[in-house]
Amino acid sequence: MTTTQTISYGGGSGALGVLFFLIWLVFIVIGLYLLVLLIKLMKRAIEALDLYNYSKNQEIRHSQNASYLRPYVNDPPSTPPSDSPNPGRGGPSSS
Repeated sequence: MTTTQTISYGGGSGALGVLFFLIWLVFIVIGLYLLVLLIKLMKRAIEALDLYNYSKNQEIRHSQNASYLRPYVNDPPSTPPSDSPNPGRGGPSSS
């Protein structure tokens, strides 16, 4: 008398195996959906970073061009104004 051995995946009975297969299939579909959402999120993040870098680059270029056009804009004047409210710092002398 010979016995044949059967290998069942996912459970002892056929119905339980089908149930486990369907659960596995649902998790695969959910995983793929989450992967698509993650890729979309990463694409948006890259676009936002590109826009941020572009605006900062334009801001830096604009400030550098302005300083090249007017090189002494941020320098303090060589002589303070004569109507300064602080005595002793270029204002009218009291003596």
